[in-house]
Amino acid sequence: MYNITTAHKEQTNATTNKAPSICAFQGYLYIAWKSINDDYVYYQRTDTQDAKKITSGGWFQRPRKSIHKTTEAPVLTASKDQLYMASLDESLRATGDRIIWLTTSEDGTTWPTSKSMQSLEMPDGKKDNASSPYPPTFSMQKTALKMIWGSAVDDAVRYADINPKASVRVSKNTDFQTKIGNGAVYRVGEEWVFTTVQGGNIELRKIGQEDDSLTISSASGSIPSAAVVPGIPIYKQWRILLGNRDTGNYLRGTYIKL
Repeated sequence: MYNITTAHKEQTNATTNKAPSICAFQGYLYIAWKSINDDYVYYQRTDTQDAKKITSGGWFQRPRKSIHKTTEAPVLTASKDQLYMASLDESLRATGDRIIWLTTSEDGTTWPTSKSMQSLEMPDGKKDNASSPYPPTFSMQKTALKMIWGSAVDDAVRYADINPKASVRVSKNTDFQTKIGNGAVYRVGEEWVFTTVQGGNIELRKIGQEDDSLTISSASGSIPSAAVVPGIPIYKQWRILLGNRDTGNYLRGTYIKL
């Protein structure tokens, strides 16, 4: 467990009852959240490259409202040339899932006027749209953006490329399950997925080797978050930093050597 010391902390006027999402894209830092007032997703960004704005952070004068409206936490993620915003539909499908809506921007400020669904071709050949009982997780694999999401029908964790303009094939469901959510990281040909399983434990698996799992810790039912930390100095092993809420509602950080 870590003691966190901050040099500066500032309270905003934004209110939310779900986790915010933070993402870096083209030199800017973005944050998105679901407003507690109208359920729309709003976002802000700052430019750390502008020395003249370094004291104010270079934030937009006021938050910008997206076309996403949701009851769950939004998700921001970025590829090399696109910023993605994802949200779950307000309404439940008969399966107990919610449609995953996507929008993309090439500059972080110009967004389409309508949202897109991700069309899927399932392993059994049936057509469907990506839907999940919890917010999806994204991970860059070389030049391809991958999405990891779930199913309320069988709790299966699914994994596929993302291309809102075309149908993508789900080659197979993974062999692990969750009702809560996932975190994911990618490094040098290896996709690592953290899944919060029944009982609140977090299990680590590598895509392609799903049968071999490692139980990390008790998360008290929270969605895990993970990032790859380069070795310092460079000849040391790279590590994954896993963040989660523990059974005492403390923020817990765990380093995992790859």
